[in-house]
Amino acid sequence: MRILFISPFYKPYLGGIERVIEQLGQHFLDDNRVEKVGVLTTKWSFPRNYHSDWADHETIDGIEVFRVNSWPQKALPFYQVPLVWFFINDIRKAIEKFKPDIIQWMTDKWFWGNYWSWFFSRKQAKVFFSPSFHDLSILRIWLRPINAFLARKVNKVQVITELERTKVQKAYFAPENKFAVIPWAADKEEIGIIPILGMIPKIGVTILAVGRLSKHKGQAWLIDVFADLINICDSDLKLILVGEDEGEGVILREMVDKKCISDKVLITGKVSEEELARYYQNADIFALFPEYEAFGLVFLEAMMHALPVVTHRVGAIEGVLQDKAFITDPYNRAQAKVILAKLIDDQEFRESAGQRGREFVSANFSWEKTAQSFLALYQQH
Repeated sequence: MRILFISPFYKPYLGGIERVIEQLGQHFLDDNRVEKVGVLTTKWSFPRNYHSDWADHETIDGIEVFRVNSWPQKALPFYQVPLVWFFINDIRKAIEKFKPDIIQWMTDKWFWGNYWSWFFSRKQAKVFFSPSFHDLSILRIWLRPINAFLARKVNKVQVITELERTKVQKAYFAPENKFAVIPWAADKEEIGIIPILGMIPKIGVTILAVGRLSKHKGQAWLIDVFADLINICDSDLKLILVGEDEGEGVILREMVDKKCISDKVLITGKVSEEELARYYQNADIFALFPEYEAFGLVFLEAMMHALPVVTHRVGAIEGVLQDKAFITDPYNRAQAKVILAKLIDDQEFRESAGQRGREFVSANFSWEKTAQSFLALYQQH
């Protein structure tokens, strides 16, 4: 098989979907049924940053990457996938060069990449659609007829939870027999506890949050809760926020300064994969309260590092994590403080919860298993 992912963003940018492509791609390459893996993408990084210096064509970690040029190089400020003109001929040339027999769409938002990759490969390739669906807001209602059309052209629509199946079927009127539920996973190589330059020393209890520094990830709400915990817990506390700044960094730093807790909070910005693994290893608790999660891959990664997870009941979080994480009502400050305080002050309880989470993820979520499910889907259809 020659498998070509279609995604508006890919390396050097590395967000949630890009990590999924990376993991699936590497496992596909390890399977003797797969001849080649590629990614058809753009020169944009999330949400709307253009990189004219990125190569049109290169190979990264064994995966062939084709980048579509576009114009203009500045996008409208209200849509995560830039609304610009993508050069259709670039898509055609990439299809002709790669010769895919499997097209794998990784989002419902980059309709140009999805449509034209289908158009140029429709006589030679099977097409599979992974919508990475959150909600169809009023501002994006215009996506409905486009994706309703595309959902009928594909062989299968892959969703990661039953909740996502329900939402996609309602939003895009996809036939029920089009769906296949295959969850994402979390396999992380462990790195020993090695301090990083600039990292807060490992003293007391460290709460870690990993996610883009943006309003919808809820770091500001977490800082408010953390400030209250400093006054009610016996342990010395640290909070580390890891993630690329997407406009919220200045606001978060101002909050920290205003609350006079700058000695307790570290905002790292973007870090390498090795540094991220070390932050996980040096943490004691993982907490994040996003506005919405279609799956929550970052929570599984935290659990793989034996960290107890504290979050709230939004999107698919409860369905994915079940009772192996501490899940409060949405934005319930009192509930969040109670469970975090218990985890902070009771080391045995904290470590036991972390180990239960790790066992749960190890038993139920594996990139190897997910990749095999995708390959089986490709062969069946």
